[in-house]
Amino acid sequence: MASIKPDEIIIPEEFRDIYDEENGFKRFRLFIGGKWVKPKSGKYFSVKSPSTRKVLAEAALGSRDEALQAISEAASSQNKIRNLAAIDRIEILEEASRLIAKYEEYLVNILVSEAGKPINYAKGEVKATRERMKLTLEEARKIYGEYIPGDWVDDTRNKFAIVLRQPVG
Repeated sequence: MASIKPDEIIIPEEFRDIYDEENGFKRFRLFIGGKWVKPKSGKYFSVKSPSTRKVLAEAALGSRDEALQAISEAASSQNKIRNLAAIDRIEILEEASRLIAKYEEYLVNILVSEAGKPINYAKGEVKATRERMKLTLEEARKIYGEYIPGDWVDDTRNKFAIVLRQPVG
């Protein structure tokens, strides 16, 4: 991508599966259960530039049932993520950080066109996201448990507790 286009949402070809093209507009799908799906109702709403009010794209209008399905799928995936080895979670975060860097210009363009952010603020937001990702990676390596001796009171003499810290989301 060569330059910022504030009146256009530009999506890299690698992400072609997240939308359909219809009547000259991108129609973004819903993300449910790890898949991009069209809304069952077939309804969409307009995504407009806050500065020009020009319609930039359309986003799927999900139903209550689709929202509940997405929440249910996300909750079941949470257990899968919780059971991943720490090194695997770290690799996922590293890949996410790499992708943010790779698609930085596209992300900036989306913030400028869809949210109306000034270019410098949008660049700062994407950079801050990358930096937070790096901090998260560092913190992920510091998730340890604790050993707590129980000999502080008579009731717990000769006992101990182990605190295991686990990610919850």
